[in-house]
Amino acid sequence: MESKFHLKPKKVHLGRNIARIRAYRGIKQTTLATELSWTQQQLSSLEKQEDIADDILEQVADILGVTIEIIKEFDERAVIYNINNYNDIHDNVFNAGASTITYSEPSDKIIDLYERLLNLLEIEKSKTNQK
Repeated sequence: MESKFHLKPKKVHLGRNIARIRAYRGIKQTTLATELSWTQQQLSSLEKQEDIADDILEQVADILGVTIEIIKEFDERAVIYNINNYNDIHDNVFNAGASTITYSEPSDKIIDLYERLLNLLEIEKSKTNQK
């Protein structure tokens, strides 16, 4: 028996996949756009595109902490797994408003905090000596 229905393969909408992954990562359009040196409008336009060049996908994937394949073959469970288990420099970046602080090792953070504490102690000590 011959089927009267011919199913078309579902076309992947790469821009929509990027938007969904970005949302899972908790990254706003403006933040991702800034990381790409784009405007928010350019990123919005990209997320509306069905097809996207591999070189752009590579840049976006790197910032989102996923592979190009994850974007192309979007699977909600795979994306969440990848995000939870992706270990690279993205794990050591802290965004503080307009500035980004990157710690290459936890010891850098400890040293920075220790130096800030010493500076605060010096300021308090000088205030006490002036009284």
